[in-house]
Amino acid sequence: THTHTHTTHTTHTHIHTASIVGRSGPRARMERVPGWIWGWFLVGGALVVWDSMFVLNRPASMPGGDLHMFFPGYDEYIQIDWRYGDVSDGMGIAQCFMNSVEVALTIYAYFIRDQDRVAAWLAIFISAAFTFWKTVLYLGSEAVFGFDKMNDVPLWKFLFLYLLPSSFWIGFPAGICYKALHLMYHTLHVKENTD
Repeated sequence: THTHTHTTHTTHTHIHTASIVGRSGPRARMERVPGWIWGWFLVGGALVVWDSMFVLNRPASMPGGDLHMFFPGYDEYIQIDWRYGDVSDGMGIAQCFMNSVEVALTIYAYFIRDQDRVAAWLAIFISAAFTFWKTVLYLGSEAVFGFDKMNDVPLWKFLFLYLLPSSFWIGFPAGICYKALHLMYHTLHVKENTD
C-alpha cells in the first residue's frame, strides 16, 4: 500500500511537472528586453527618421531650401559626407528605406514584447542586424577607396563627426545582436534538454 501510494504520488508529481514544462515553452523562459535596448532604439529611431527626412526632402532640406530650418547642423555635415550633398546618390536614398524597415521592426517588437517575447527578440535581432550591416556597407564603400572623397575634410572633423558617430551605429547593434543570439541559443538549448 505504501509502495502504491508512493508510486501514485510520483506519477502525479511527474504529470504535474510535465504540465508545467509543457506550459513553459521558450516564450515563457525568454527574459524581458532590457531597458538599454529600448533606450537605444528610441534615440536611434528618432535620429534615423530625422535623418531620412533630410535625405528624402533634398534639395528643400539643404542650405537655402525652404525646409532647412528643421535640419540644423546638416549644412556642416554635407561638407564631410559627400553622399548627403549629392541628391543623385542612390546609396543614401536606399538607406532611408532600410531605415524605415528597421524602425517598423522595433515598433512591432515593442508592442508584442509581453505577449510573445520570442517574436519580439527575433524582430529586435533582425532590426539590429540590418543596422549593423548597413553601416558597415556604408563605411566600407568609402574605405575601399581610402575615403578619397573626404581628403579635404579636416582630420578632427573626419574622426569626430563621421567615424565616431558611425561607430555607435556599429557597436550598439552588434551588442544587441550578441545579446539576442545568446538568449535565443540558450532558450533553444534549454528546451532541447527539457524535451
